[in-house]
Amino acid sequence: MILRRMFFCLLILGLVWSHGLANSEPPLPMFRSDLERSGFIKETGLPQLKGVKWKFMTGGEVQSSPVIAGETLYVGSNDGFVYALNKHNGQLDWKFDTQSMACSTPAVAHDTVYFGSWDGDFFALNAQTGKVRWKFTTKKDMFPREYDFLYSSPAIYKNTVYFGGGDGFLYALDAATGKKRWELFTKGPVRSSPAIVNGTLYCGTFGGALFAVNAETGEIKWRFNGGEILTAPAVVDGVVYFGSRDTYLHALDAETGSELWKHQSDPAGWWMATSPGVAHGMVLIGTSDGYKMLAVDAKTGALRWSFTTKHRIWSSPTIAENMVYFGGWDKRLYALNIQTGEKEWEYETEGPILSTPWVEAGAVYVGSDDGYVYAFH
Repeated sequence: MILRRMFFCLLILGLVWSHGLANSEPPLPMFRSDLERSGFIKETGLPQLKGVKWKFMTGGEVQSSPVIAGETLYVGSNDGFVYALNKHNGQLDWKFDTQSMACSTPAVAHDTVYFGSWDGDFFALNAQTGKVRWKFTTKKDMFPREYDFLYSSPAIYKNTVYFGGGDGFLYALDAATGKKRWELFTKGPVRSSPAIVNGTLYCGTFGGALFAVNAETGEIKWRFNGGEILTAPAVVDGVVYFGSRDTYLHALDAETGSELWKHQSDPAGWWMATSPGVAHGMVLIGTSDGYKMLAVDAKTGALRWSFTTKHRIWSSPTIAENMVYFGGWDKRLYALNIQTGEKEWEYETEGPILSTPWVEAGAVYVGSDDGYVYAFH
């Protein structure tokens, strides 16, 4: 049961705002740092590790990914609380009890924190106080209970918040009131976190398809059948990149959905387990039991390099400057040179790292299954 909860909670984390990489300064307070879900943060990285700047203990595994808005770090924990911490020293500003588990990565906009909880409720909180602004409850019991939970992390675009539900629906809600603007049934649980580019929403489903949807109306533009998709797609330079349990990293034309190339996991047969990171002409993605971080050419899908860890990788790669950061089930946080794949440093925690790192101003923030939120410098 613990493994199942970890499996469900990890993979789906996400968040908010709009614009492309050229406009993403500072990083947007959302999973993957922008609406494209590229995982590329235009921030100073951490090429050399000094040590732990601070750490904060929660009451459960931290598989949600931290995001920073202003002076505050927001993150969920499997103890059921969403935490607001001072990013400089880790001191608690407030915490909110979801009465469930908080696996979804928060998104922050309009002085509001948006996130989903394990039991299918979606919350909007005052970012300063943690008080509830509104709550939306998704449909329940649409699928077997082990699938019917809310893991998708939200995106916010033009005053609308978008996320997927374990009930199989994509939702668009008014960001200020929580009133439903549209919903789309996908025929499978949606754990993927939506990306939004040029008014089109892209999201994968556990039902085996990647959807491109008009973000304003919910009308389907195209769909691509590509196996069970649990993680966020990345949409960069007119291409949609996503990994699947069909063991491939796929690259599709963002306008038409036609496949440009696909790259199989190494060794063949293991599924692509993370959201892809896209920068420097490369796509990076982690595999499950292959225990590898792969870097492939963004235009051709040809392998550039691979790095092998001691266990599976479910933490999505975050790219800053010339470095890539991710965690592993082997309890380690890794920092690699993105050009060569060579390890620059690693740090071992007391639990698996399924959380995706956040990088800002020469510091790296991440959660661990040992219950801590870490800040490294």
